[in-house]
Amino acid sequence: MIVAFMLHATVVAACCVLAAWAAEHAFASWGKPRRLAWTLSMFMSVAIPVAALVAPDRVLPMAQTPSAAAAPVGTAPGIFITDFVRMPAVPSSASWDRVIGWSWACMSLLVLVFYAATAWRVARRARAWAIDVARAGVLIAPDIGPAVIGLLRPRVVLPQWLTVAPEATRRLVLAHERQHVAARDPLLLAAALLLVALLPWNLPLLWQLRRLRLALELDCDARVLAADVDPVEYGEALLLVNQHNSMAPAGAIALIERPSQLERRITIMTAAAQRFRKSIAALAVAVAAACLFAATSINAPALAMDAPLKPSPSGASAMRLGQHFERMLADRFPNLLEQDHDRMPMVIVLLNEDWSIARAAQVISKDELPADAGTFGVIGLAREDVPYVGNMGVQSPDNPKHVVLVVFTERKTAGKRFVSHVFPDSRTVDREIFRRYFPLAATSRIPAGQRPWVLLDREGHVLRSGQEPVESSAWNRTLESRFSGIKTQGITVTPITDDAGEPVQDSAGQEVQLICAWLAPDSPKP
Repeated sequence: MIVAFMLHATVVAACCVLAAWAAEHAFASWGKPRRLAWTLSMFMSVAIPVAALVAPDRVLPMAQTPSAAAAPVGTAPGIFITDFVRMPAVPSSASWDRVIGWSWACMSLLVLVFYAATAWRVARRARAWAIDVARAGVLIAPDIGPAVIGLLRPRVVLPQWLTVAPEATRRLVLAHERQHVAARDPLLLAAALLLVALLPWNLPLLWQLRRLRLALELDCDARVLAADVDPVEYGEALLLVNQHNSMAPAGAIALIERPSQLERRITIMTAAAQRFRKSIAALAVAVAAACLFAATSINAPALAMDAPLKPSPSGASAMRLGQHFERMLADRFPNLLEQDHDRMPMVIVLLNEDWSIARAAQVISKDELPADAGTFGVIGLAREDVPYVGNMGVQSPDNPKHVVLVVFTERKTAGKRFVSHVFPDSRTVDREIFRRYFPLAATSRIPAGQRPWVLLDREGHVLRSGQEPVESSAWNRTLESRFSGIKTQGITVTPITDDAGEPVQDSAGQEVQLICAWLAPDSPKP
């Protein structure tokens, strides 16, 4: 799952790069801040994959998004729920997820520690720097600057050599740095660095940070020049600053940069207005919108290599159970299969661990009687003593139209966790399905009354999943009405346990049970 998220986030960030590049050109043509394009781009690069990750469980109702629910976990649908691009499946496993997850956490921690240590070291050194008495909020450092340090109380730092530079140079450099303070660029840069720390492996996001730094300087240049400053004089001041080998603190707004970026800044400052500016801006907006739509419409890759399978309960156990019920009807309720009834007769059965019949009762009602935990009250079983509700139709060998519905459950042992002795122990696969298809619910308690469910094909592949309040007895009919044309056959309700075998509980302290329903052999897929 982590690999799928990383690939999805990287592709989304690449689309956001293209969108921001086009938007920057449009903003520049309109005289708007360039930094806005890259700020939104970095935010969307993180927000879109995170929103797509949580959408299947918390945003998108399954009844309205069948195409999204059909894919395994890791197939995070696009925010607009389109199939603009469907990424190929990628292999994944729990062990690899743990390794990658810990590596990711360590990388993020190292980045955060690096920036925190740098800020602490700069703040400590700043105590020894001289204060420029002629200029409020300005520090004079031996070998650092021009730069802005601090977030809540930003201060301008000028290098010692600048105190003996021409007055015009000092005035322009100070005006540039104070524009950064007025625009709160240090806070914006700190937020961008935090996003990079959250996803340090995302190369397109790192490139966006570089472009944001340049955009901050270009916007600052534009604000300085808007105050009737001579572009040639201002460009000469920039060149003079970059000729000195002063240092810039990591993560700080600094006038020092690579020669290639300085050359571009000077070129932009001295360039004449473009022809067809409005047409170019309109085209750039169209390109940005298309790239943003692509970013929100990309489906994350599925984890297809190790998707858990849960075969339908129609094999040897079900056949053996059906034969067992046929013998029970013949012994305890003779001729029941041969009689005509207005409604399908029901036999309520409690099974022992050795499959023997502990209790059984015949129920025939003219009114429809739902088979739920309360049904077992006719044999003296309370709702809380019913671990699950199973049902099986037994046909008459002489008249297939005569069917008796056997509703059964198993005996629970007080004080012990229930384990089925009728069906194979599926705790491991149920736990894997729960973790894979309900990742948020698996890491935090689900709301009281919510029950996770999955719809599977006959081979055991999960086709749909959801989480909502539902009674297992009515779930087959609910699915058939929700996904028109399908037929279901077989349903199990199993408690979810953790790796230690302890039951997983919801917010009300009740055991979480996974409802599994299978398509009938002749049913089309939803």
